[in-house]
Amino acid sequence: KQEAQAMAKVAHPNVVNVYEVGEYASPRGRSIFIAMEFVAGQSLEQWRIQHGRHTAASLDECLRLYLQAAAGLSAAHGSGLIHRDFKPSNVLLGNEGRVRVLDFGLARATGSSSDEDLNLSLPASAKEPPRSSRPRLTAVGTILGTPGYMAPEQIFGPEVDARSDQFSLCASLYEAIYHILPYGSDELEEYADSLLHSSLRPPPNRTGPVEVPLVVQSALRRGLSINPADRFPSMEALIAELSKGLRADADTQSARRLKQILVAVIATSLIVISASILW
Repeated sequence: KQEAQAMAKVAHPNVVNVYEVGEYASPRGRSIFIAMEFVAGQSLEQWRIQHGRHTAASLDECLRLYLQAAAGLSAAHGSGLIHRDFKPSNVLLGNEGRVRVLDFGLARATGSSSDEDLNLSLPASAKEPPRSSRPRLTAVGTILGTPGYMAPEQIFGPEVDARSDQFSLCASLYEAIYHILPYGSDELEEYADSLLHSSLRPPPNRTGPVEVPLVVQSALRRGLSINPADRFPSMEALIAELSKGLRADADTQSARRLKQILVAVIATSLIVISASILW
């Protein structure tokens, strides 16, 4: 019910649609069902596994797919929701190329201080089930989220906000590009220790035969900041920065080094010419 409440509040092409919520009879009694959009395709996790070594085309596609997911999260934030469990397996890529964010089971209203119900309008048939029959939320102990992707504040505090989803999206994109998680592993203890020591893994300069644009690397580092205040002020700001990586003239490490060499050569040539003229 909580997932349906959250998803029903967001109407956006990059968020899975919820059509109906109701009850049905099951051997254990009355259960809640959610009728939602069917998406023929695969998860972004499956897409990543299929693209082990990026080409220029697949790196561009990777960035575009995650920008769509970011747009879905931005729409959720605009509707006053924080996802809190964004990860590649919670994003579907349709066969037509459109990305949809799903699994809002841990979503919480912006500004709420507890995991209270979102109190959105649902059909009268979808009444609150007994606590003992509620589905299990993604959790490790009392921590809600998924190690490897969840923001530091979801483990240590302070309060979670929209910047927490920004961290999770950047962790997912980092993994999609470099095929390693940015901090630690998906084991909670190792992940928490890595966050405590701010041990962001340095990415390789190349991912396959291509280089990642510097602006994308910089945006990922900022989005993965331990302190939420050091991240982008909004998902829209992150989207704007990542989008610069799609430009044909986006700098890479090699391109920038070549420019520096050319500038040095030109400067040296001008000095030599000037000296020759004066001589």
